[in-house]
Amino acid sequence: MPNFTKTLLALLFIFSFGFSFGPKPIDALADKKAAETGEIFIYTIKIEGYFNNPVLSIPEFKNLSVVSSLQSKSYSFYKGKQKTLMTLNFEIFAEKPGVYRIGPATLENENKTYKSRIITIKITGKPLKDKMKIQPYIENSTPL
Repeated sequence: MPNFTKTLLALLFIFSFGFSFGPKPIDALADKKAAETGEIFIYTIKIEGYFNNPVLSIPEFKNLSVVSSLQSKSYSFYKGKQKTLMTLNFEIFAEKPGVYRIGPATLENENKTYKSRIITIKITGKPLKDKMKIQPYIENSTPL
């Protein structure tokens, strides 16, 4: 019976430790870890929690091109508190091969600062300028 008690206490400790911190109020992710030059990948920022006056800072997309962005928000109320769920999607591509790092998005609320994870994506292939040089030949080719 002592082993059962030790196991039970260990499980209670693990679960209480895990739930005491809860989910991060901000996170970021990309739908791909690697892409070709000119290939679009989606970078997403998710925000969820109870906020009063949140201030969001979006990271710089250095040497990357943003094609479009989409934002969605939803609100719910529980015991007089407003819960916010917001998702921002960015369609992005790189013109040159390399390893690109998108810094953390930052959320400030009531003198607390939260940061998302840093996203790294590997871009392979020829530079987009070189790929575009063959475009006229493709457009004027004869279908088989």
